[in-house]
Amino acid sequence: MAIKRVVDIGFWTDSKILYFTPEDKYFFLYLLTNPHTTQLGIYEINTRQCAFEMGYSEETIENLFVRFETKYKIIKRIGEEIAIKNFLRYAIVKGGKPVEDCLNKEIKKVKNKKLLSYIKSAIDGREDLNETVKKVFLPIVLNDNGNDNDNDNEDTSTYRPRIVENGSSSTSQKLSIELKKKINKEKSPSPEKKTSFAEFVTLTQPEYDMLTDKLGNEQAVKDCIEILDNYKGASGKKYKSDYRAIRSWVIDKYKEKHKEGGQRGQLTSNNGQNVFKDEDLPNQIIL
Repeated sequence: MAIKRVVDIGFWTDSKILYFTPEDKYFFLYLLTNPHTTQLGIYEINTRQCAFEMGYSEETIENLFVRFETKYKIIKRIGEEIAIKNFLRYAIVKGGKPVEDCLNKEIKKVKNKKLLSYIKSAIDGREDLNETVKKVFLPIVLNDNGNDNDNDNEDTSTYRPRIVENGSSSTSQKLSIELKKKINKEKSPSPEKKTSFAEFVTLTQPEYDMLTDKLGNEQAVKDCIEILDNYKGASGKKYKSDYRAIRSWVIDKYKEKHKEGGQRGQLTSNNGQNVFKDEDLPNQIIL
């Protein structure tokens, strides 16, 4: 049976893709769907193979690899192995035991464990992950070098990550979970300090960075902050998290205004008054 790779229709409206050249889009689709791909999103491929299969020169392919790794920061290459940052968030639609077994098998085949750390850091803490992906990756413990902390003296080119097996008894499993919670609580950093980015809008620096990564540029983030600031100032509305408010409705409002106005700066009337209408805003805000 032929292997199929799923590409979400949101690919074409993703904020980062909007800034891609046609050549970038073609190359990224190739990275997601070429015959060397895996369920894991980490696989081996070289410049010559890409050039032959895409019909480009090797020089062009190498330039594309560099651009995607250093400018867009959505892949990582070590030798002839490549990891696609958010592959696991979108490529696995339906999980289950066969997918779980496949992922565990492919994890063992990864030569450089730094690539596992790279994709694990991109999915850690995300609630929108497929349950099978969570089940496979949650128990995997890697240190900063991409290897298990208990075996620092082993050969890093062949060492496999430690996978914590479920306990045979429910009691030992509960104790293990409680111990993990206690360790995580002790290691948990203090909450990030929020900074005022506008009169009524506060964000932590990581939240601001995540919005910049999602929207592709800082100006777009500033525009979204301005939209939320104007709304909160005019309505007196308060949110537990301004970051969540921006993600839940402000970004959509920003894109809608840009489509209607054709340029930035048409979010307020000439006299500076807020021009939001009740129907412009969501009935329910997700905090």
